[in-house]
Amino acid sequence: MNPPNPKRPCLVHGVLVVKDDVLTLMDSQKAADELGLPKQELILSCPVPLPGDSQPETALAKISNKVQKDLVNWEVVTRRDDSFCIQSVDVSLRQKDQSTKFKILVKWLYEDDELGNYILRMVKSVLEE
Repeated sequence: MNPPNPKRPCLVHGVLVVKDDVLTLMDSQKAADELGLPKQELILSCPVPLPGDSQPETALAKISNKVQKDLVNWEVVTRRDDSFCIQSVDVSLRQKDQSTKFKILVKWLYEDDELGNYILRMVKSVLEE
């Protein structure tokens, strides 16, 4: 499983705008701002249950270490609670209430779908070890 290459050509997410008979490709946020419209974002998420014998903080730390080791060309931002993000991909611990098990929640914007799915597969593989 190879990480996504940040220097590889990728899909362009934008808006084609015709203005004064000129067709231009604009950033979707800039186009929304010019039209006075709120930008709509599609956020994908997947909760991954922890195996019964896993300690939540230890599992999250293992995932974080694996991500930082494998994605050396990407900036990984780690927060105080050991959750972390890479671009729009956010990985954190979630527990609905004291009676439910912890889950690792992976969520990302549609624009980062390839990276989000890669990290989701990595989370699942680390938890299966």
